[in-house]
Amino acid sequence: MKRLTALFLAGLTIWSFSARAAETQTVREVFVCSYVNGAGMTELLAARDALVELNTQLGIEDQLAFVWTPYKANVDFDLLWFANHENLNAFGKVADAYNSAEGTAALDAAFGDVVDCNSSLYFQEQIYEGGELEITQPPAILESYRCTFHDGKGLGDLPDALAYWKQTLDQLGTHKSYDAYMATPFIANTPVDVGYYAVHASVQGFAETATAYQSSDGGAEADRRFDEIQNCETSLWYGQRVIPAM
Repeated sequence: MKRLTALFLAGLTIWSFSARAAETQTVREVFVCSYVNGAGMTELLAARDALVELNTQLGIEDQLAFVWTPYKANVDFDLLWFANHENLNAFGKVADAYNSAEGTAALDAAFGDVVDCNSSLYFQEQIYEGGELEITQPPAILESYRCTFHDGKGLGDLPDALAYWKQTLDQLGTHKSYDAYMATPFIANTPVDVGYYAVHASVQGFAETATAYQSSDGGAEADRRFDEIQNCETSLWYGQRVIPAM
């Protein structure tokens, strides 16, 4: 898969958390991909197998990767591939291992026959953990928000709104099988300032939590607080873990 083709460092992204994020926050390597040569998921998973084989040769044992495909989303690409790393240093070690490995060219060719991709890096942190989410029959359902800040607003305005939102979910008691995350661009060619996504085990699970939230006074107030800070585009995706395979 192609490495980063464009560089975008937003001052808001650097924020006050840059040093802490580099050491402690998960780094998510994002590949935005379109199929080529008539390929599909079967061919993508075959290329995945080549990646797993190279990981084994390199002694990379803890890699975690996911694929998202559109469910209710207006996009001009076919899939998102996410590779998670414990932190920025862990990403660097894996990248250097790939760059110096004899099998990298063959791996790039295997993916290049299947998908054409652009990539970027994000910091990611978990902002809600329901405690009971279990994906027993993939794919999961991903609720995604891509947001830009209103003039004069930024990441520093989010903690209070996030705290109220989390308190609302806790009080509702309906979001046990639900996890949510926030992602901020680090090196990414994107107009988006911040993104959020929530994981559900099924469409029914998404519908139930959304109904409870949307019909609550706390949900309306939480949305009002977020709307004062940012404007968001929403979408739904199918998601599955591909490394290690479920």
